[in-house]
Amino acid sequence: MTKSRPWLWWFLVLFFLWSVGKDFQVMITHQRGVDFYIFDQRGLSTLFFAFLSATFLLDFGASFALFRPGGKGFWVCIAALAVGMIYNTLALNLALSDLDGVKKAYIAGRELRGILANLEATAKIFTPKASRRASWYRASSAFSR
Repeated sequence: MTKSRPWLWWFLVLFFLWSVGKDFQVMITHQRGVDFYIFDQRGLSTLFFAFLSATFLLDFGASFALFRPGGKGFWVCIAALAVGMIYNTLALNLALSDLDGVKKAYIAGRELRGILANLEATAKIFTPKASRRASWYRASSAFSR
């Protein structure tokens, strides 16, 4: 009888493969994203692409490493998660320092995709109080990058 893989292995495979797809999609459509706007407004677009490239390569490497178990694979997975957390923390701090700019980028991004933005809802979402409440969520979902 063959031994089946544990559920955590399957979860990590799906997580890192999804991350690779998401990173690739962001590479193609970066100009529509709020994250690119946050970095670009501060002249940090090179840093955005550096993080994007690093996360893409590490997520791809982690996906590959899960199929080839070994000592280095564990550290590649840890590095992919760590770089994702650092990126999300930096993006959150930059976003909280310019809520009006993020609000404009959010509305513009939705309009580029052909989706109307509810101005009343965005006025409530992009306030310091709402952002502080949501910051714990963004920080806790750093693993989803």
